[in-house]
This record gives sequence, structure tokens and C-alpha cells, in this order.
Amino acid sequence: MSWRHPCWAELGIEPTSDQRAIRVAYTRKLKTIDPERDPQAFIALREAFEAANEGAPASIAAPMVEEQPAMSPSGETIARERPRGTSQPRPSTGPTLDALSHALSEVLGSHRGPQHWLSDEDKQRLLDRWEALRDHKDMALVAGHANVERWISKLIAQTLPLSQPLVVPVVDYFGWSTSDGTLHQTDEIADVSRHYRLDTFLRLARTPCDTYYPAWAELRRPMTENALLGHVNPDQIRDLLTTIRHAQPELEHELDRARVARWIEHLRSMHDRRSRGFEDGPTGDTSRAFIWVICAVAFFVVGPIVNKLIGWLL
Repeated sequence: MSWRHPCWAELGIEPTSDQRAIRVAYTRKLKTIDPERDPQAFIALREAFEAANEGAPASIAAPMVEEQPAMSPSGETIARERPRGTSQPRPSTGPTLDALSHALSEVLGSHRGPQHWLSDEDKQRLLDRWEALRDHKDMALVAGHANVERWISKLIAQTLPLSQPLVVPVVDYFGWSTSDGTLHQTDEIADVSRHYRLDTFLRLARTPCDTYYPAWAELRRPMTENALLGHVNPDQIRDLLTTIRHAQPELEHELDRARVARWIEHLRSMHDRRSRGFEDGPTGDTSRAFIWVICAVAFFVVGPIVNKLIGWLL
């Protein structure tokens, strides 16, 4: 097919032989079209997708109808579509969307143990099965895409934080972060998007240039006997601990338990003082040490000067 074929302009990408890039462009453009209100736009997009994917000139697309749907693990239907008037397609030799959905949900359903997170091996299995589902050819169909989107949003929302490894790749693929606050955003998608923002916050907090990095480094520093708490904003410590425990509890294993316990005690003490009308400085231990230094300086430096002034006045 000629690189000047109009399908590339319709998809909004440069000519490429990468089928994944073509599928992503198609999915992104599909989210901007309502097939019921603008069927011609959908037909044109579908023609462009087929032409780009198959390397042949686009043909006139026929209206699409749904086949008998298959049931997903959560009871949702994952429908497939075929052109009206064509014969029943032959069964695909590869796994169906339903089978891939089952395989993905089994990773979460088979989890055993007290931890609320997956092992590194299970995380990789989960991501591999999501990629297989994402790259399935039926994800290019309206019904397949919509039903998988609805099903996986419910799956992730109902199994968090176990399903946390899926949050970033799934939100990025479906573009949920751009639909925050809109009317068509479901409760499940809103919940997953919130975890996406928390995950982003935690990833940034672990980079040295981020505002919250001093709090992250402080909580990881080993707590020795009689050691003082670092000069770190207590509000940042509280925000970081709350986010970790809510979104990614496995990160607590990277923190120093003794220092975390000391900070929790300090934060509770601050809360009690504030409830009684007192205010603390940045940290209790560091602030008290600083006050003692100021007092010592005042006693040994300012004291003699004051005594001389008093003697001069008398």
C-alpha cells in the first residue's frame, strides 16, 4: 500500500508497519466517535484501520451487527462483530477475549497469603496476560473494546490493591485519566483513576528532584538508638505514609520500621498538641535540639553583653 494512502491521515499517525501502533491510534480515535450518531465517521475510521493493518486499499465497510456474545468472568458480555450479510466466520484458532479475560482474572483469584500484594512472579504473569488481552484482534472492534473496558475496570476496582500492577498500563491504554470528572465516567473507572494518581505520586516521591523525596529518604533511613528524627515537614511524612498504606502497602517493606513507628508517635503527639491549641515546629526532636542551641548561644554570648549594659547604666 502506498505510504500516501489517506488511511494514515484518518488514523492521525505517520505511515508505519507497526500493527500495535496502528491499533493504539485506532482505539484513541474511536473514543472520539459515537457510531450511532455519526456512522459515516465510524465507517471511515474502520476502513482506514483495515487498510493500514492489512496493507491493502480500503474497501467499503458494511454495517456491523453483533454475534451471540460470550460471557466474561464478571458476567459481562464480550461481543464480536461481523459485516451484515456475510457468512458465519470460522472459529479462530487463537484464544478468545473471554479465554484471555479468564486467564487474567485467575492470577488475582489464585492469590493466597496474608499480604495484600502479588509476588514479583505473579505481577509479571498478570502483566503478560493483560498484554495478550490488549493486543487481541477483537479489541479493535467497538463491542470488544467497550466490553473489555467495562469488565476490567470492575475487576481492578474490586481487587485493589492486588490489581495495582494493572492500574498504570490499563489507564494509559484506555485514556481514563483524561475523563476525570466527566459524566460518562463510571464509579469503577473513577476509583481506578484515583489509584493511578496515587501511583504517580509515589513514583515521583521516590525521585531525588521531587518535593516529597526528603520524606521518602527520611522514612528509609535506619533508626539507631537515641537518633533524632530528621528535619522534614511532618505533613509530607503523613501524606506519604497514608498514600503508601492505601495504594501500595508493599512499599512499607522498603521503609525502616523503627523510624516509621517513631514518626507515627510524633505525628500523634502533634495532633494531640494541636487539639489543645499548641503548635509544633517542623519536627519535635529537631525543634527541641534547635531551641537548646539558641538558649546556649543566648546564655554565653548575649548574657555578658546584657550584663555590661546594665553595669554601664548603673
